[in-house]
Amino acid sequence: MLPQPKIISWHNNELQQKLGDIPVPTLMLIEGANDTGKSVFAQQLTYGALRSGLKVTYMTTENTVKSLISQMLSLSFDVRPYFLTKQLRVYTLHVENIEWQKEKANRLLEIIIKYLTEKCVADVVIIDSLTYMITYADEEGVLTFFSSLRNICDKQHKTVVLTVHPYAFPQDLLIRVRSICDAHLTLEIKTVGDRIVRILYASKLRGVTTGAGSVVVAFEVDPAFGVKVIPYSQTRA
Repeated sequence: MLPQPKIISWHNNELQQKLGDIPVPTLMLIEGANDTGKSVFAQQLTYGALRSGLKVTYMTTENTVKSLISQMLSLSFDVRPYFLTKQLRVYTLHVENIEWQKEKANRLLEIIIKYLTEKCVADVVIIDSLTYMITYADEEGVLTFFSSLRNICDKQHKTVVLTVHPYAFPQDLLIRVRSICDAHLTLEIKTVGDRIVRILYASKLRGVTTGAGSVVVAFEVDPAFGVKVIPYSQTRA
């Protein structure tokens, strides 16, 4: 009997209806400026993967271990039991106070690949975020990093989710990176009256190009259950 394929459910009915399951393996890129909800989506996906019975490694450049777990708890993603049983592993990458140079950025990308290749036992890997490293690494280092991730996903059957600010890439490099990924989500923020609304555009999903704007999800961040989908028509006021 063939093994049951691994999938990630969002464990959010509204997102599940819009985006469906995320298969393992998948290489996913989540782009967005500050406060667009990149980390919230990464954390929603983390919680969904854990609830789906998968092992998750979360690498964060923006939180300590304690603050990440507290932040997720504030969104009703209680990952403490998974952390205690090591189904969830959290690693902090302290990058803000580094005096960045091309060599340091390239080296850190190489270290991440080495860890994922040789030591990581997780089904799902979240890197939130890549912005500092990608901004300072050279083009060859970035392409090598993404090509290596592609191989890791395919050969080790992992899903890897990356968050990044779009300004980290030159436009021509960004196009090439997107082509390597199976899934590409772009997040934007919009003010409608007195409301802050976030928009997700899924131009590429599950390895199939759906066409720009084919999958559009408007949402708010709700402490009760994380991502709350709202009718897209409400964002056009």
